[in-house]
Amino acid sequence: KAGTTPQDEIQQMLAKSKQELFPNATKVTIHDYADAVVRPDGSARTTTRMTVRLFTPRARDEGEIKIPYNGGFETIKLIRARTIRPDGSSVAVKPEDVRSAAPSDYDDARILSFSMPAVEPGCILDYEYVTDQKASQMPGHHWSQWYFQSGFDPVLHTRLTVRLPKTLKLQTKLVNSNVKAKTTDTTDGKSVLYTWEDKNQGPRYTEPLMPDIDRTLPKLTYTTIPDWQAIARWYETMAEGREVPDAALAAKAKEVTANAKTPEEKARAIFYWVQDKTRYVAIELGQGAYQPRAANKTFVNQYGDCKDMATLLVSMLRAVGITASPVLLEAGAKYKTSEDLPAPSAFNHAICLAEIDGKSYWLDATAEICAFGQIPGADRGVE
Repeated sequence: KAGTTPQDEIQQMLAKSKQELFPNATKVTIHDYADAVVRPDGSARTTTRMTVRLFTPRARDEGEIKIPYNGGFETIKLIRARTIRPDGSSVAVKPEDVRSAAPSDYDDARILSFSMPAVEPGCILDYEYVTDQKASQMPGHHWSQWYFQSGFDPVLHTRLTVRLPKTLKLQTKLVNSNVKAKTTDTTDGKSVLYTWEDKNQGPRYTEPLMPDIDRTLPKLTYTTIPDWQAIARWYETMAEGREVPDAALAAKAKEVTANAKTPEEKARAIFYWVQDKTRYVAIELGQGAYQPRAANKTFVNQYGDCKDMATLLVSMLRAVGITASPVLLEAGAKYKTSEDLPAPSAFNHAICLAEIDGKSYWLDATAEICAFGQIPGADRGVE
């Protein structure tokens, strides 16, 4: 608020988060804020602030902060981080204590991490950071989600703002919440500011046979992607031409099927060849997290991830006259993807669909123990 000093803010946070107000909670979230400014290309710069008060020794692990981001198309900067002691004094995180690490050499996942100092029951952890996307992975579109409560502990104030160019059209979906968006035109007339906020979310408790907690929490999903077909067209554009075999790959497909008498026998022979000769290695760096590598490259390397192996299958099947296409799905999904708003992040796996004599064959060459015509349990019945 205007006129409020930093020390006034600290005293206000301490006063409204007293432990006696939350007798059964291990912690309470005081502030959970995110302010996103979306650019016309769909990328966004987001400022996030999290303020949490800890009540019990069991909550001290909350002092280890780990913020995930994608190093391939995002940068992240810590604005401030401090621990506010119960007496109102504060201890800041030193710049030399902030770390950035790559858990794997095979993808762009990164983690910004730091240990909050002076963590004890009754303290407040307060930190703020900026995440900046270099570009949208699906150019011209933006999508994300927001939880008004992300776990079982209470939340005093949660707020999301999204500044969106008027050239982009927003779709939203709310579950387990009645929060209404407030919309305001920006002064330049080129953007709309959307604001969603909620207060005083009480604690949640586990119950026998309850659904996944993700399905019970108040959640907002938003996207500028018009429909699922737009995602199909986007993937089709990225995969275009990558299934076309060169002379060596076409020759191998014909060699592998030389003794096959029917289209099904040809498909069977190619499936087992790809399954046997191609090592599954998920290298998801840069655009490779979404775009399949050329079938010719996977053929030479003899390794690739799910979309690479699916593309190789499609290429070899087409080389011997069999209709085949790549298929995106969410392996292990318990709910229908189509019930949610469209977003590329809805998919985590790719397989191959072959059409032979009016019959559909779903083929997942990454599943080494699956026979031709069978797919692993995680692939079954999902979208």
